Amino acid sequence: MATQTAQAIALSTFELLELILLQLDTQTLLTAQRTCQTWHRIIQDSVAIQKALFFIPMNSSSASTKVQNALLAKMFPGFFNSNLTLLAGVDMLQRPEKLEAYIRPEASWRRMLVQQPPIFRIGILVSCFAFSESYTFYELSTREDGLRMEELFEAFLFHRDVVGLDNPATNWWGNTDSPGWRKIEQMTGRTMETDLVISILAGSTCTDYDDDWESEDAILGVRIRDVYQKLNIQPCIPVKEARLNEWEYSGWYDD
Repeated sequence: MATQTAQAIALSTFELLELILLQLDTQTLLTAQRTCQTWHRIIQDSVAIQKALFFIPMNSSSASTKVQNALLAKMFPGFFNSNLTLLAGVDMLQRPEKLEAYIRPEASWRRMLVQQPPIFRIGILVSCFAFSESYTFYELSTREDGLRMEELFEAFLFHRDVVGLDNPATNWWGNTDSPGWRKIEQMTGRTMETDLVISILAGSTCTDYDDDWESEDAILGVRIRDVYQKLNIQPCIPVKEARLNEWEYSGWYDD
């Protein structure tokens, strides 16, 4: 009886239950809110838990390492690993019967930060190859409290510099062998410090391809945009954006 009483006290005391819940992984912690009203209240009111759930930003000075949101990386693998197809592995597309539920404005993934501590600028790198090479790079500021998955997801689906171009990919923490990235560092003498860059490959050739061919990402992107239209959801892409640290290069290939 005493053990049951001690257990009941632990599970109803804010500080003790908070410490217990912080040992859970993100997915379990999210679903634990359904256990009872007390747990739901503690999870919602605890700043430490909300930081662990990537809803509240961590202070960069208090975090020794940068950490990707593991739950989002599982749900949106192509957004966190540039070696994967962007949309084919997205969880919502693996279960099309739940696509509308995933897309709804109140879905929790939309509010989650993609990284702790947060990212406050993302880079856009467009590389073009034909008879010469050209690169355009610029940065965009994210929301004041950091880059959330809604903003990153909709950048790929709706941003004017991304939609309709081939092979968009995410490059995290400078882990890329992009010649455009190297060219920027070489010609400007600066080290690229943007945590996340959307890398886009655009090009033209003398070869005529089948005009009806579409990439898998393009087809899946249309499906998602159709759901946005059906649900009358406006993407969070600003009409006008201030480009920061813009840089361009165009020239013949190096010998």
